[in-house]
Amino acid sequence: MANWTSRDRMLAAFRFERPDRVPVYLNNALSTSRILGLKIREMVTNSDKFSQALIAAYELFGYDAVRITSDVAVEAEAMGGLAYYPEDAAVSIHEPPIESAEGLAHLKMPNPETDGRMPLMLDVIRKVRKHVGEDGFISASVMGPLNMASQLVGIGNFLEMIASEPEELEKILEFTSEVCVQWGMAEVAAGADLITMGEAICSNKTIGPKHYKELGTKYHKKVVEEFNRRGQRLHTLHICGPIDSILLDIADTGVASLDIDAPVDFGKARSRLGKRLTMVGNIAPIEILNSTPERITYLCKQVLKDREGLGLILSSGCNVPAGSPPENIHAIVNAAKIYGIYP
Repeated sequence: MANWTSRDRMLAAFRFERPDRVPVYLNNALSTSRILGLKIREMVTNSDKFSQALIAAYELFGYDAVRITSDVAVEAEAMGGLAYYPEDAAVSIHEPPIESAEGLAHLKMPNPETDGRMPLMLDVIRKVRKHVGEDGFISASVMGPLNMASQLVGIGNFLEMIASEPEELEKILEFTSEVCVQWGMAEVAAGADLITMGEAICSNKTIGPKHYKELGTKYHKKVVEEFNRRGQRLHTLHICGPIDSILLDIADTGVASLDIDAPVDFGKARSRLGKRLTMVGNIAPIEILNSTPERITYLCKQVLKDREGLGLILSSGCNVPAGSPPENIHAIVNAAKIYGIYP
């Protein structure tokens, strides 16, 4: 292919085909607020400002995909949770909508066109799609079923249930799995190419590998299979923190890609997983915030040296902090252009 578009590169990475270079895709939605001098609350409550910030950063840095995400509270807020909006940090759930599986009787499936900030997020997707056109690539986020359940009942209740009331918790996970699929497909209909499931709760440091094997794999597989059945085969799973002991379990879910955080050794994970899924990662956010462009380039080269295995997308390990030096973002994109070329 003579002229590779951003969309071409991203799709090639998911298909284990050989693009001209490794694509770049950053978890930087909230940090784009700084491009327009916005506070985070101001951005995530206004679809015009949100989309303008995302587009401005996309144009400034020239990476290959726009990631549209805001916080962990969108779904739970749409189902009646009380959200807290700090001036310049991510929204969080202050009061969960239910306390146990009994509360499911009072919940309804959220309507993406009317409930909470779901309509705002769909509007952002539509506006970004209009700008990037068919050659652009968009990722939109949903909370995975376990993370969403922790927002519905509160993290403390969730952890207690996973240990002492797993059958009751599974009633909630059945519901959140359906919300995950319905919300994800609404984002696809609005113009998203890729659905990213956020599952920070599944870190080895939170629920641990035993419970991930028992519950995480079951419900991630359920969601992935339903996305596939509906024709949405581009999906990724992002779990914050260490996940070394569950890498193979994640691959068994059938998810198309794994967005890994900085604590995971990228090279070792690649060697274990081979071509079972596309890997996205994993420059440490703290490095992006505090290091020099030279240091960022070095870290990118460590990831890019595994490009011959194909199925690779260069990215941040997790959320790029607001206030990160623009020159460090440029360094990531430039590293892919220089050191990520496929012969």
